[in-house]
Formats: sequence, structure tokens, C-alpha cells
Amino acid sequence: MIGTLGAMLQRRSHESFVGRDAELATLCSLLSPDGPVVLHLSGATGIGKSSLLSTFAALARDRGATVVQIDCRVVEPSVPGLLAALAQATGASADSVDAIAARLRTLPSPAILTFDGYELFWLVDTFIRRELCPQLPATARVLIVGRHGPVGAWLAAPEWQGLFQPVVLGPLTEHDAIAFLGNLGIDREAARRINAVAHGHPLALNVAARLGRGPTRLRPEDAAMGAVVDIIARDYLAEATDHVTREALEAASVTRRVTEPLLGALLPDVSPRDLMGRLRGLPFVDSVADGLFIHDAVRDAISTGLMSSDPERHRRYRVAAWGQLRKELARSPRSALWRYTADVLYLLQNYLVREGFFPSGYQPLTVEPALASDANAVGQIAARHEGKEAAGVVAAWWHLHPEAFRVCRDAEGLTTGIFIVSKGSDLSEDIIAADPIAAAWAGEMQAGGHAAQSLLLRRLLDYREGEANSGSRGAFGVEVKRTYMEMRPGLRYIYLAGVDVQNFDWCDPLGFEELPRFAQEMDGRTYRTFRLDMGPGSVDAWLGRVVADELGIPEDERRAFLFDADSGELVVDGEIVDLTPLERGVMRLLHSRLGRTVSEADLLEHVWGYRAGSGSNVVAAVIRTLRRKLGDEASAIENVRGVGYRYRP
Repeated sequence: MIGTLGAMLQRRSHESFVGRDAELATLCSLLSPDGPVVLHLSGATGIGKSSLLSTFAALARDRGATVVQIDCRVVEPSVPGLLAALAQATGASADSVDAIAARLRTLPSPAILTFDGYELFWLVDTFIRRELCPQLPATARVLIVGRHGPVGAWLAAPEWQGLFQPVVLGPLTEHDAIAFLGNLGIDREAARRINAVAHGHPLALNVAARLGRGPTRLRPEDAAMGAVVDIIARDYLAEATDHVTREALEAASVTRRVTEPLLGALLPDVSPRDLMGRLRGLPFVDSVADGLFIHDAVRDAISTGLMSSDPERHRRYRVAAWGQLRKELARSPRSALWRYTADVLYLLQNYLVREGFFPSGYQPLTVEPALASDANAVGQIAARHEGKEAAGVVAAWWHLHPEAFRVCRDAEGLTTGIFIVSKGSDLSEDIIAADPIAAAWAGEMQAGGHAAQSLLLRRLLDYREGEANSGSRGAFGVEVKRTYMEMRPGLRYIYLAGVDVQNFDWCDPLGFEELPRFAQEMDGRTYRTFRLDMGPGSVDAWLGRVVADELGIPEDERRAFLFDADSGELVVDGEIVDLTPLERGVMRLLHSRLGRTVSEADLLEHVWGYRAGSGSNVVAAVIRTLRRKLGDEASAIENVRGVGYRYRP
């Protein structure tokens, strides 16, 4: 039988795979009924984790197993995002753990779920460990692949003992490194010289081999993998004789992923399709369904070099990318919002925000929903840092609303902090009566009708540091970003309470404002309220504003309009525009069918509530007034001659 070229190329790729015999054998233990249930593979960037995963997946399939691969770079790190990706990948009937588990039972076993790039999945690690894995079939296995070691709870939880195995991937041995370079056409002597400075790091070996010479600029003492990849990547850029490809690499280095529209915005005088073709052929660029990814280490090295040598060009590229992504947001369906969010976050240099969504280092603490057994720890932490009245309020929350509590645990499973977080719509009358701060917030939410759009960060306390900066506070910061993802695009307001204003100096750059009218006295201390209004555009519009502020983009260059279908609110150039009930109804219907044509008859039926013959001009009259209110953005409502209207912001 004649196979496909793709199959042949994949086979050759696996045949050229060298070394890693011990690690590959360990991964293959997942195929044994007596092997681990979850295996966690970690290693430095560029060390070859994805190549090892690909080789294992091919081998496992050859042995009759089912391998379901999830690329964490392209999946929203929220529970709905994860379940949707798993349902699609497995062919499950619904986006639920039960449906996914049922589907896995019908597939050839063992069924192995793999998560590559798991450092991007910190936001859902607790769900995977506590909810997803325990409900999978007994024949299922999970392979986690990421830069950092596992969260301590995987190692500390008694139920995972003997079922969870961590594996650390190190550099290639000298023998394997020389064989690796031999497969790239490098003779043995040149391979030795290259490996003397690359130290078995596969990405460094690969990039150095493509230079056509050894990395002579490296000193033997430059043994740190980061330094090796950084210098070799810059060597690669310096040696590139094709200035178009070099410019494309530099421009693309400011973005998380590369797409044709982004390249068109970054380099408007060059064909974006040609640039995509040039980048796709580079040894450190991965191609995925929705674009290209430059390997993190190479991308960071090139971006850092550009920012140092030409900061204005680096900023210009970021501004162009911001403008393009902002346009794409208006056209993005809900399922694609995460890609926009992640792309915008990569443009942001604000450490607090980026770390909240993309933690850059190992996370030693785990955030979990509190259990009944946490009652003593909650009481002890509150008593340690709160006065009698405030501690009583915490106790009331625990008694009346325990599901609002999150706890932070260290590698030994000890509780290091507590966090009270609630949706505004979940506040009960009993909590409002027991907590004066919740009562003040509830009054405003009820008056404004935005309880369902609000998230309440009621109290955060670390065992040692209280509300001051701590490991617990950093871990809870990641946890709350997961909630952001799950509540958007409905999330608009965030309320936050605290005592020492110095502990909240990070609020102002992110758009939080202190509301003095909500200040409450308890135990001789003033509890302050800070509130963030993200606007009708929710999380993504807020992030766009934070990036624009950081880049210093003038207000008159941020022209945009947003329509919030839930509230019926239209914002043009940052100002709320009053709409009549009919205008609001027309906007809602057009918005619900974004990019599709809506007939005049449909508008009459769904907005006016009656059917009418042709010739009625009431729809046209409302469209005219809407366009006047949109001003420069009037073209967003298009006439489709003889059919109706289409909304394309």
C-alpha cells in the first residue's frame, strides 16, 4: 500500500530521533497496567520535551493505544476551555467530564491524554488533579509536559502516592549530541566543537548547526542553557543574509504567535503570505492551526536584543500589533477570545498582570477550594491578623458561604493562606446582614443592576504576612485570573477590600480606584474598597487599555466602540451613548448575528414584534439614527442591497 508523504516525513522524523532511551522507556510505562496513572515530564526550554512526546505518541499508537494530544498554547486555561478542547479532541458528546470519560471508555485502551506546554495551564491544574483525573476510566493515563516541576500537591496528596511519577529531562549526552548533529549533516569534529558550548541542549545544537559553523562567540564558561540559546539565537539573526526574513523575525518576536494579519500590520510594505512562508521554514518555528510559534527561547532572545538596540522600533511593532489585535477582538467569537487575550498579554510588560495569567516560574503553592477540614486553619489565620469583629465576619462567611473560600497549600499540604472570593450575584441576605462591607457593595450593585457582572475579592490573608505581599497572594492572583476567564465576557466590575493602602499600590496602574464612601471601621481599623470597572468590553477591553497606557498611545488614537449585548450599553470613543429601546433592540439582534446578514423582515419581527410587507421604512429610520450615533464608526452597520443589514465592527 502506498502511504502519504506526511506519514513518510513523520516516520523519518522518528527514525532521526536520538538518545532519550531511558526517558522514553519511562514514558512507555504508561502503557503498562502496573505503571503510573499520571506522569509529569519537565525540563528547560528547548531541551527536547515536545520531540520526546511526539516520539512516544507515535510509539504508543503503534502499540494500539489511543493518544489524545492537547497543545496548551492554543487552549483557554479555564475549565470550560479545557473541557471544550478535550471534547473536540476525543469526539465526546458534550463539554463535560462525564461525557469525556464515557467517550474514553469506548476508545482503544490505554487512552492517554497528553498536555504539552503545561506551564500555561497553572490556572486549571487544581481542576485537572481534583476533578478531571479522578473521574477518568481506570484504563486512562495522563502525561503532563512542561518547563517546571509539578505543583507540590501532586507529590503530597496521599491518594496520588504510587500513581504519580515526575521525570526531569536533562541535556543529551555527548554521544547522543554528536549523533543528533550528524543527522543534520554536521561532521563529527565540527559536532564536538559545537557541543563543547551547547552542552547537549537540543535547541542550541539545532540552531548552531543551521549557522553552518560552530558558535565561536561563546566562551566555555557560558554553560547556562539560557546564555547558550540566547547567544546562538542572536548569532543566527546576525548571520541571516536575507534582510526580509531578519526583519520579519524581529517584528514577529514582539508577538506571542504569528499570523498573516499580524505580519501585515507589523510590516505593511511586504506580502504577509511571503513572510509566513519564510518564517515557517526556520528550524525554531512551529506551525499550528492558527499561526506560527517562534520557540520561546529564540523569540525572547531576539526581542530582548531588538529592545536594547532599537527601543523605538520595538515599541512601534508592539503598537502595530496592539492595533491589529484590537480590530480582531471585535470579530472574535467567544471560542476564540482566549487567543486574543493571550496575544495581548504578551505585548504587556506589566509584571503583575502577566504573572497572574502566565506564571513564569515554578509554583510551589497550590490553590484549592476549601474543605470542611480547613475550618480550624481558616479560624486561626483570621484570628492571627484580624480583630475580634473582623474575625467574626470571616467566621460568618465560613458558616454561611463556605464555597467562597479558597485555601493555599504548600508542598506538605499545610494551609498557608485563605482567600474569600464570590460573584456578586451569589451574595445572600444573611451575608449582607453579617458583613458591612458586603452590604455596602450589594447596595451599589443592586442600584446599578450589575451584581451578575461583579466579582468580589472580599479578603486575602497569608498565615505569616496577612494581607501584605506573600507567596499566597501571588498564588491567589493566579487563581482569580482563572475566574476572570470563566466569567467573561459578562465580567465588568471587581471589588476589593483591604486595610493598608500600601499593600494595594499596584491597583492604580491597573485601573482600580479607591471608593472612600465604602470605607468601614472595624476593630479600630479602616477597611478600604477598591473597584475596577473594566467597561462593557470586559476583560479583553481592560487588557487593551492597560497595554495602551503602557505604550503611551494617545487617547485620540484609541478610537473604538463596543456594544454590551447584556446591558444594551453602547460605548463610542470611551463615552456611553444613549440608545432608544428600538435602537437597543436592533443592535442586540445585529450583534447576535455578528458578520451575518439580518433581513428587514427579521428585524421587524424580533424588534418591533410584528410582520410587515415591503416598503416599510421604520427599520431604515432607526438604522440612520444608529449610524449618526456611531459617528466615524457608522460603517460597522452595512447595507446588504435588497436583503437587509450586517454588523461588522
